[in-house]
Amino acid sequence: MQQVVWKGRKINSPAVMLTFDDGFRDLLTIVAPILRKYGFKALVFAAPNLLRAEGEEGTAGEIDSNRAFEAFMENGDRSAWLSARELRALAGEGLIEVGSHSLSHAKAPVSAEHDVTDLRHWSYHPFRAFGRAPDLRPELAGPVHLASLGRLEQENEFKARVEENLRKSREILSEVSGHTVSSFAWPWGEEPEEGAELVAKSGYELGFTLRRGSCRRSDAPHSLPRREVKRRKGLQWFKREVDTPWWRGLAGR
Repeated sequence: MQQVVWKGRKINSPAVMLTFDDGFRDLLTIVAPILRKYGFKALVFAAPNLLRAEGEEGTAGEIDSNRAFEAFMENGDRSAWLSARELRALAGEGLIEVGSHSLSHAKAPVSAEHDVTDLRHWSYHPFRAFGRAPDLRPELAGPVHLASLGRLEQENEFKARVEENLRKSREILSEVSGHTVSSFAWPWGEEPEEGAELVAKSGYELGFTLRRGSCRRSDAPHSLPRREVKRRKGLQWFKREVDTPWWRGLAGR
């Protein structure tokens, strides 16, 4: 993608870039054998604070992301995620390129605590015993509530926190993978208004959202759309997406 966006490489036929978010361990047990079989490569967005500790047993089968995050919030269970060694091995084999998905893929308060009736989402786990919770939002999507000061972050505080998160995650994952990390994807796809600017300032060449669409030459390289593929959509949906002439937006003239 860097070759297309930054160096004008021509694409004269349909092309697909595979991306996987979160760094779950089924990338190793299920996805990697398929990549090897067909000669594919993928871009994997990982959060370094979720990488499984070496020596901790990992989940062998398919991962349910909501159950994985629930277990992590409940008791710190990271068995659903790759370890640093496994991530480095996949990158070293050339099957994947590693990108950043922030430090922790976390949500943060954006209000003071209040009565809440529905606390089922895993992000509310710490508040369930009390029946009160703040409103939560992806921690990089906008200013968070500073309880000690009784206010939201100011714009400069927000930007400084996000830049630090993006830079630190990039540095850690570059060391873990053995390769320079040059791509970032916003957790939950929620990009702040200043997202492209923050991604660029933090040293990344590409930034990805979950804004629905296919990449075109006119897209800003630090705020690229993606098409989310879910099992219920089926292969026919995917075939229609690939067969449509969207790729002409990236094709040479």
